[in-house]
Amino acid sequence: MKILFRSRGGKFYGWGNIARLAEIALFFHNKKHEVLFIYEGDKYINEFLKKYKFKKIRLSENISFINEKNKLKNISKSSVVFMEMLELNIELQKLYKKKTKKFIILDDLLDKNYISDYVICCQNIKNIKNKVLLNKDTKLLVGSNYFPFNNNFKISKHLKKKLNKKIDSILIFLGGGDYSPAYIKIANAIKKFRFKKITFILARSNYKDLKSIIKKIDKRIVVQNGTSNAASEFYENDVAIVGGGYTKFEAAIMMTPCIVISTQWHQIELADNFEKDSFSSHLGHFSRISIKKISNSIKSITKINNRLKILKNYKRIVNYNGLEKILNKTKIKLN
Repeated sequence: MKILFRSRGGKFYGWGNIARLAEIALFFHNKKHEVLFIYEGDKYINEFLKKYKFKKIRLSENISFINEKNKLKNISKSSVVFMEMLELNIELQKLYKKKTKKFIILDDLLDKNYISDYVICCQNIKNIKNKVLLNKDTKLLVGSNYFPFNNNFKISKHLKKKLNKKIDSILIFLGGGDYSPAYIKIANAIKKFRFKKITFILARSNYKDLKSIIKKIDKRIVVQNGTSNAASEFYENDVAIVGGGYTKFEAAIMMTPCIVISTQWHQIELADNFEKDSFSSHLGHFSRISIKKISNSIKSITKINNRLKILKNYKRIVNYNGLEKILNKTKIKLN
């Protein structure tokens, strides 16, 4: 079976779409299916994707529709197309729909007009009927239980994580984009707390410049240049401060109570819904929150009763079998 993927990521768009589709592509590649991963991305995205052995085509960033159409001329029709990217228009959907028997769009915003066979939203969206425009034959799948986690999150030891009464370690991981002001605010907010271990995972695109700034604020902070295993990072920390995109679900599946800060404006509604479902505090967009607000939220999450309530809700809103649910509902047979 031939499966085609189309995505976009980088400093402006973030890394979530690329990372999620790459893991789905890897699943099919490991099952010996033919995979073609088409993407727009900066040099850091390009470097990130090198670890994946499936075939890739890198498009120029912000490629025109005509140029992309020309790129696809010699690509044969596939059994399935998976697409996930911001600013997805109808013309691009039509182009890729012609290239496949089954067209699947992953989009957590549900704010567009869709003509695909399936639209999958891996978040718990409220008031869907007022948001989404679907072709009459398009099937809509919604819910955080569809979120596809990679195999690192399914390692047996991760299932045995225990809740510590006292918090010794905290992870700050907002995602792959350039969110420097947010990290600086968090570093200033965290100074007053006596954590034994403080880990900041920065985007590779701004690591060099931001590392020195953060270390000057608090020498205790360990600053990492991205990560190749987010599951282990969450497993090894008591609590986390995460972005409003996919990292909040990674914290949840690893049973790591988290505070959420939106790094993109479109994340605000999604993170608000996550707060209602999980009791994890959403502080809003990083440009509009104060150091004091971050500090107060950290103080709140140190209380064990608050963390117990969060963890109880996490068990309800995520599971390890999101990709299996997607394959089942979209009727993709692996054999």
